[in-house]
Amino acid sequence: FPASYAELRKLPGIGDYTAGAIASIAFGEAVPAIDGNVKRVASRLFGIRENVNRPAVIREIRDTLTGAIPEGKASEFNQALMELGATVCIPRAPRCEACPLRLLCDAYAAGDAEALPMTEPKKPPRTVDVAVCLMTFQHTILLFKRKERLLHNLYVFGLSEELTDPQSALDYWAERGLSLRFLADLGGARHVFTHRIWEMRILHFELLKDPDSAFLREHDALLADSAQLKALPLPTAMKA
Repeated sequence: FPASYAELRKLPGIGDYTAGAIASIAFGEAVPAIDGNVKRVASRLFGIRENVNRPAVIREIRDTLTGAIPEGKASEFNQALMELGATVCIPRAPRCEACPLRLLCDAYAAGDAEALPMTEPKKPPRTVDVAVCLMTFQHTILLFKRKERLLHNLYVFGLSEELTDPQSALDYWAERGLSLRFLADLGGARHVFTHRIWEMRILHFELLKDPDSAFLREHDALLADSAQLKALPLPTAMKA
């Protein structure tokens, strides 16, 4: 297992914060671990009054904190900053009088700690109507491995955005070479992602024949039985 921040960052699923936390706490490397709490502490302490999520600002915070880590104390330093942000330098009504850094803190001196950190206002998530097509054949159901960025490499049922009535869904899959018979409208479900909301209409279709191997290859699809359905990586939206 990698013991350095640089090598940890190369592992899938490990970002800046996780790599910094592991490298400093487990291996003593003098690198910061910048989570939301630490970002808030740093913005107030150093008086950073611009969007803390901008790459240039994150680099500034990283460089400043790296230079502040006491020799041989990276683990304690990072854990102390995280704890300070979680318990004292909190988002609303920060407990400045209890803070051991208050006499060094730019925001405490300026009296604007509660206004920091500054961020861009989040855009409201976009609502998308999605038909979730449960296409069964005998004792199996058709699954697709997602190629799109959202839910990439996870298995989903047949999805068609905006085409949520049974006939539109039938036409959509017919264009892709599937012969289906509509069985039932199974109601709805809702799933909220960071930037979008799926309003799902769940439609049950019967495949009139086994999809040929060319279709399965082209669409990275498979017919899964109940055991496979439980074993394959399905996103929460599909489990619902």
